Amino acid sequence: MQKTSADCLINGINCSTCIDTQNQTTPSCNCVDGYIMNTSTSLCDQCQHPCATCQTTVDYCLTCAATYTIDSNTHTCSCLTSQYEVNVTPQKCQNCTSPCATNCGSCVIGLNQNLKTNQFVCDD
Repeated sequence: MQKTSADCLINGINCSTCIDTQNQTTPSCNCVDGYIMNTSTSLCDQCQHPCATCQTTVDYCLTCAATYTIDSNTHTCSCLTSQYEVNVTPQKCQNCTSPCATNCGSCVIGLNQNLKTNQFVCDD
């Protein structure tokens, strides 16, 4: 998507500099991967984590950050059902430890569930 720039040579196509010099590339002044153009400010807004790349809005994901999986119907990123989200910076998905079944929020039938350290630990 072509964007406005500070110094464009021919009809806004061949720009020598861009308004958002940190997140736009010349000569087209398109936003770099991981950013989307804010049409109100002509600046690039960062895609909302866990989107790695986005389109239309900051939370409409095209691709996901490492360890996340995209839902092609909703264009959102989430952990697999056999994973849980770790609250570190940046957030990431981590595999559940056995004997948890899904989302570390449910246990294999016949086992109890205890919440410890932001994850479910399934005990006998």
